[in-house]
Amino acid sequence: MPARLLWETYVIRKDIGHDAGGFGDTGRASEPSLMDLNLKAVTDTSATPPSVIWQYDTMRPLNPRGLLMAHEEDQMRPVASDMDCLLLGSKNARYTPMETNQIVQIEWMLDRIEEIETPRYGFGDPTTNGIFEAAVKALRSSGAVRHGAECFNFHFPQELDTEFLVCWAGFQKAPMFNKVPWMYVNLEGLLNFLSARIDLGYAVPLNPKWVLCDQGWWILYRKLITSRNRWTREACNAWLPSWSGLRERLEQLHERYPRGFVPNEGSIIGGAVDQWLDPDLAEYNLERFRVLQRAKKKLRAIFVMLTLIRGQRAKRRLNKVVNAVRSLRRTNMLRDAVAKERLERGLLDVKTDAN
Repeated sequence: MPARLLWETYVIRKDIGHDAGGFGDTGRASEPSLMDLNLKAVTDTSATPPSVIWQYDTMRPLNPRGLLMAHEEDQMRPVASDMDCLLLGSKNARYTPMETNQIVQIEWMLDRIEEIETPRYGFGDPTTNGIFEAAVKALRSSGAVRHGAECFNFHFPQELDTEFLVCWAGFQKAPMFNKVPWMYVNLEGLLNFLSARIDLGYAVPLNPKWVLCDQGWWILYRKLITSRNRWTREACNAWLPSWSGLRERLEQLHERYPRGFVPNEGSIIGGAVDQWLDPDLAEYNLERFRVLQRAKKKLRAIFVMLTLIRGQRAKRRLNKVVNAVRSLRRTNMLRDAVAKERLERGLLDVKTDAN
């Protein structure tokens, strides 16, 4: 179905409003830009898994409030928020070193020079990527995992959340956690948990953005790279190879900015604004900006062409007026000459008769 026909049928000619507390009311305000992104995802044939539109209301097929985004896999299931993995820690595990092109991407992240394409499951060492690829396949029925860990997001690192879900088998051994292998913690609790795990020989990959910009992560980073555990040192060497110069670069930047990212309140009119940055919305706004700039350039070109055309037309009209004036002048001059000649002839005839 053409997108314009779908839009006309379900949106333009229908009431898409939700009654508070009624059918389809999720309590969240509609975001037009996210709706545009959903339509764009449906038309993207290269996406894996492909996105489709699914009608939840089987009794009213043309009900616009029953339309849901879904993934077309082994089964058709509505799209729900997946679990964004922050990092994956391990103990006594051997990691394959990261590829050279991803080292370059980390360098770009630090000094904004290099850039490469994003792999299917995000950046990361081959071992971790293999774990997430298996997790995506194993959890395909629910769609809980769709991509790799945020610690390897070197292209558009997002801001840290305020609450984290920590999954660890050790929780089951402590009766205070009700024998469940997971626990919700805040940022301080997460840092304390990771620090304690490093003391036990665990290795956790850290995003350079956290290390340089966010409070508390630099101490965790130093604890990792100075660990006496052989497996931890080998894992760190796989994520930040000693030959790459990334550790030296991190040290230099930390010396220049020991407090991390601190907004300058005095340079911002009205004070600093804490705003969540979404990579999809950022790319969407960037594309809209580019389209707007292209439209402005075309309008400027059309305006210049119209100005030139109007100038040529005005010039032609002016030439016609000038030519008409010149013609009129020539006509008047000719008329004056004829009248003068006639006058002279009349005077000559009068003189002849007088004689």
